[in-house]
Amino acid sequence: MGSNYDYIILDVDGTLYRNSKYLMACRAGAKRINSYALARGVPKAVVARFVRKYVNRGKMTYPIREMSRRYGIDRKKFLDYAYDLDPGKFGITRDERIIRLLKKAKRRATLAVFTNSPAIWALRTLTSIGVRKLIPRRNIVTLESLDNGRVIKPSMASLVILLGILSAKPGRVAFLDDGRKNVENARKLGINSILICNGRQYSVGGHGSAQDIYSALQELADANR
Repeated sequence: MGSNYDYIILDVDGTLYRNSKYLMACRAGAKRINSYALARGVPKAVVARFVRKYVNRGKMTYPIREMSRRYGIDRKKFLDYAYDLDPGKFGITRDERIIRLLKKAKRRATLAVFTNSPAIWALRTLTSIGVRKLIPRRNIVTLESLDNGRVIKPSMASLVILLGILSAKPGRVAFLDDGRKNVENARKLGINSILICNGRQYSVGGHGSAQDIYSALQELADANR
């Protein structure tokens, strides 16, 4: 991207590790969502529809948010229960190449994380990959900072909240995310954004070529001098 940045902001799931591994975690999360929702009176057909439409496609936050709203369930407790998983069981393990690249990037910009997942999952995942200690806790922006999912990516509001938490100027930020809409909206706000294709296929369209996480971080580390 050929510029200097104050922050390099990273998504976690599907960005710092392959999307296929997150889908495995979501399948395990679906079982927890099912048991928790049914025990709190959500009709079986409703749970099944949400799991089929969203969770099995890698979207756990939205259905939890909606079922919590509709059936008066404590959203925070529901999220923490669903995401109480061990990343290592899904092959999300230490990545020496990511560690090396983030250490290099960290010498030239402050690292941050922005994820729709709650802290219970994000912190475990960052620890499992081996990068947790490279990122200040205050810069790990999780679902709790978005009112436990009341606002989530890709909404513009969530991105404005992120910039406010970090006191960051859009033009001084490099944002890496595997969600096409997340990248689109970030660019509309003037945030320099890279679409990551960790195990996903994207047509180029108006985005420019999607990059794998390693080449994107290498480019940032080399350019941000």
